[in-house]
Amino acid sequence: MAHPAAFPIDIIEQALASEPRCAAAIRRAVRLSAGCVRDGDLRLPVSVVPGRAAPQVRGRAAHHVTPNGSICHHPNAYRRAFGRPQYVCSTIRVEVGLSWLITHCPVEEIVEARAA
Repeated sequence: MAHPAAFPIDIIEQALASEPRCAAAIRRAVRLSAGCVRDGDLRLPVSVVPGRAAPQVRGRAAHHVTPNGSICHHPNAYRRAFGRPQYVCSTIRVEVGLSWLITHCPVEEIVEARAA
C-alpha cells in the first residue's frame, strides 16, 4: 500500500536500525514483494541500496572452489588431485532501493509493531 509523500524517511531508517519488531515487519514485506514464498527464502537478509529498485533476489549460493578458481561440485572427490577445495559462503540476499521502500513501506505494520 502506498502512503502519502509526506511520510518521513527518518521513521523507516530508525525502524530498520533500532526497532527489531518494526524492522522485522519491513523485511517481511520486502521479502514477500520480491517473491520469496518458501520457508528458507523468508530468512534471506535484506539490504537497502540507494535508488528506486524494486526488491530482487541477488547473489550466489554457497559452493566450493578449487585452488585455480573453478567450481567444485564434489569437494571430497577432488581433494587428492587438486588440493583442498575452499568453501565460499552464500551471498544470496534481497536488495531493495530506498526510494521504493519509502513508497511501498507497510506503514500500518510499523505502527502496530511500535504499539506492541
